[in-house]
Amino acid sequence: GVIASLIETCKLNAVDPHAYLAETLTAIVSGHKQSDIDALLPWSYNRLRQKGDGHEHHRNQGHA
Repeated sequence: GVIASLIETCKLNAVDPHAYLAETLTAIVSGHKQSDIDALLPWSYNRLRQKGDGHEHHRNQGHA
């Protein structure tokens, strides 16, 4: 199913499925731009985290 596909895609991209899903859902709820949806794909996850410009940024938006 969809969950198995998500888990396997994460594994193929050396991404922790639980952390990926938690941060991706948090980013969406926090107002992640639909135009930047590619940033939420599993193969972009580690790259964004390494740059420090990934999901952590979106998690903190709106908390000024």
